[in-house]
Amino acid sequence: MMYDKYTLNRCDAMEWLAEHYPVFPDKMPDVPLKADWCSANLFMGWGFVILLDGTLVFADCLSPPIRAEDMAGFKLPDLV
Repeated sequence: MMYDKYTLNRCDAMEWLAEHYPVFPDKMPDVPLKADWCSANLFMGWGFVILLDGTLVFADCLSPPIRAEDMAGFKLPDLV
C-alpha cells in the first residue's frame, strides 16, 4: 500500500506528539503562540490550533488534524 506524504507527515507528527505530550492536552499548552488560537510551529510545520468549536487539535493545515481521540490508542513503537 502506498502512502502519500501527508499520511507520512501525520504519522511523524503523531510520534512527536506522543513523545512530548503523552496525554493530549485539553487546552492550549504553555507553548509560544502565533495568535490566541494558534501556536507557533512545534514540529515540521505542525502546531496546536483551537478550532471554531473550541476543540484543540494538532495540525499543519494540509493533513487531517490530529485530535485527542486519534492519540488515545496511539503507542510509540518499543525500541529494542
